[in-house]
Amino acid sequence: MQPSAIKVKRVRARVSIVLLAAALLLGWSMAPAGAAEPVKIRVGYVHVPSELGPVMFMMKQVLKNHGKTYTIDYVPFRGTGPMIPALAAKELDLVTLAFNSFEAAINNAGLDLKIYADNFQDGVKGYYTGQWGVLENSGINSVADLKGKRFSVPAINTAVDMGMRAVMEKQGWTAGKDYHVVEVQFANTEVFLREKKIDVGFFAQAFWARAQRAGGIREIFKMTDAFGGVTQFVLRLGRKEFMEQHRGVMVDYLEDYLLTLRYVQNPKNRDEAVKAAAKFFKLPEQAINPWFIVPEKDYYRDPNGYINAEALQRNLKQMVEMGFSKKLLKVAEYWDHSYVDAAVARVGRVATP
Repeated sequence: MQPSAIKVKRVRARVSIVLLAAALLLGWSMAPAGAAEPVKIRVGYVHVPSELGPVMFMMKQVLKNHGKTYTIDYVPFRGTGPMIPALAAKELDLVTLAFNSFEAAINNAGLDLKIYADNFQDGVKGYYTGQWGVLENSGINSVADLKGKRFSVPAINTAVDMGMRAVMEKQGWTAGKDYHVVEVQFANTEVFLREKKIDVGFFAQAFWARAQRAGGIREIFKMTDAFGGVTQFVLRLGRKEFMEQHRGVMVDYLEDYLLTLRYVQNPKNRDEAVKAAAKFFKLPEQAINPWFIVPEKDYYRDPNGYINAEALQRNLKQMVEMGFSKKLLKVAEYWDHSYVDAAVARVGRVATP
């Protein structure tokens, strides 16, 4: 082969390599947005059976966007308060906080958060409200009999603690003087009560259902007695920076949230939901089946994802009145319903109580 022919082939080979590289680069730069890696959303939640989020997202056949535009990493906590430092450290993106933890995150921790959806509400007519229970043979027959007694709360300064103190204030009693407060985890409340280590215990669902099955414990007062009606007990919030940076992903996530929430709330899918909850929380199905997603026995969850802003504002006002907060938060400044508005526009609005 002539030297000139060899040079021509080498030039052609170089040109082909350059053109191939250019084509690959052009292809990558023109790749559709949907080809990007799904955004990982880190969601904090309290590890109790009344938390539906992780159970709902086990319904893979209902999800439209999970695994495509986002994935979820559920991170368990013992209470809503411990999520606040994790938010501050940017170790979480979204959380479920009780209304008092929301107040603390804003007023005490100075976090830039936005409410984006409801989680569950206490005391909605026809649905569950938290119960304070006593032993049937305790001799305690009314709130007037509670002076000097020992009360359990999951932690001091929680929404439960605030509710208990609100009822006691109506009697003119103060903690440490007229009654005593003991910190007891939800799961241990029944044992402490039956062993008479406490006189009055607070029961979130599903722990009330368990106590009622065993018998010997009855209600002495309830959360609606404390707050005079509906409590926006737990709400969904996120870091504003994350939510604004991933607005489209947030709407995709909320679309799946509403689809799965409505799916598990449909009575014909309840058996599937009970099995999923039992599997996730490592509990026997018979421990969940009597109350799980059953009206009057479980908390209310808005099927459109909207919070009860009026109730939340009332709850926050009561925190100030009772000395739990020095600054009244205005719900309208933190409730960004544009995300759930967009999700509802996709899946449609359903009737609510």
